[in-house]
Amino acid sequence: MIEFRNVSKMYPNGTKGLNNINLNIQKGEFVVMVGLSGAGKSTLLRSVNRLHEITEG
Repeated sequence: MIEFRNVSKMYPNGTKGLNNINLNIQKGEFVVMVGLSGAGKSTLLRSVNRLHEITEG
């Protein structure tokens, strides 16, 4: 299971990559993320894999 509660990521320049994200993925579930460029898709995946440190949550 992957769970994020109220997760935010702030970059050093003050830009928010994630803002108060809640996510719950159960074992065996398939998830698709879609969104515009700059919406935070890559930031979220990097945070799940601990390649980015989250600021809050």
